[in-house]
Amino acid sequence: MKVICKKVDPSNPEVEETIIELQRACLPHDALYFPEEGVWWIAYHGRSPVAFACLVPSQQISDGVYLGRCGVTPLARGGGIQRRLIRARLTWAKRQGFNWAVSDTTDNEPSANNLISCGFRLYTPATPHSFARALYWKKKL
Repeated sequence: MKVICKKVDPSNPEVEETIIELQRACLPHDALYFPEEGVWWIAYHGRSPVAFACLVPSQQISDGVYLGRCGVTPLARGGGIQRRLIRARLTWAKRQGFNWAVSDTTDNEPSANNLISCGFRLYTPATPHSFARALYWKKKL
């Protein structure tokens, strides 16, 4: 599946609605994140949005970013789209002068494996901030 990943402007109402629709399609049991903050990407197959991802400044590391919510629609899974979105966010963060990237996963083996394949390693944050079973990930940019 040929996919193009684009950094998007979440203040555009159409983009915001697309991000919300993608969250519902990709993560139907999760609470919605509203895209007022951070930097967002949407992956398109042709003109159809098939995945999304966000990035925000880390609250744990002063010169770091946090790879936040990312989702791929069920029919588009398994083609490396999440890894492409991880790499797009890391490239952007490095160009902005950030030195570290962090994330977390909870009961999500595919996402954990994608982070590992992109060079992330497990770490223990000074202040755990997610679910009790969360795994924390960190990468030097």
